[in-house]
Amino acid sequence: MSAVYLGNDRDEDILQITQAIQRAFYGAHRPSNENLLPENIEYLKNSFHQTTVEEVNQILSALESEPTDATLLKFSATRLFDLFPDKRHLILTPAYAGTYPGLETQKVFHVSAFRNWSEDTRRVIESVCKEKNLEYMIGYEKLEPNIMASVWKDICSASWIIADITLLNPNAVLELAIAQALGKPTLIIHQHAMIQHHFPLLLKTRTHAYNTHEGENAFRKLLHQFFDGAQD
Repeated sequence: MSAVYLGNDRDEDILQITQAIQRAFYGAHRPSNENLLPENIEYLKNSFHQTTVEEVNQILSALESEPTDATLLKFSATRLFDLFPDKRHLILTPAYAGTYPGLETQKVFHVSAFRNWSEDTRRVIESVCKEKNLEYMIGYEKLEPNIMASVWKDICSASWIIADITLLNPNAVLELAIAQALGKPTLIIHQHAMIQHHFPLLLKTRTHAYNTHEGENAFRKLLHQFFDGAQD
């Protein structure tokens, strides 16, 4: 973040400090060259433009006229979510620029360790995604240098998450936590009979044991049920 040099003009100094704080919290962060504002404004417009509430139209018009005002965006979004609590939105200010699930192509992000045993699992999931006309993504294929920023964006853009926590791989568990924090529909799978015994934090979370060698048909059925149930 660039330095802010203050002068002798009180009003101008306050304005510079305010803008610097906005950039620091809501603009392009050190780990990312991207900016969160335009996509967030577009999301609000798409989500609320059909309402007949006049206050909503006023808020959206204000955002269009001041697209770089991060503070206005935050307070506007908070007000919109207060007006429509049934939408169950959550405001986050992450270090990485995110994105939203696409309206045309829906994506599935597969959380998994990169191991020999995971290849059969990947093959089945990718096959079912093709059957459902869904775009399949898996983290370890990406070559981007900033791994966490890439994973964050993929999870944000996904409509569904399939998290394989076999052997409790630390990266897989972290990505599962991110998906749960974002409220993504998530299918937790593993090849252990009693994963909760090894990971007590999942005691009250539904998980699914699977076996691609002896029970591939059952695993495919589970995946279809997950996607069909999430689309209802």
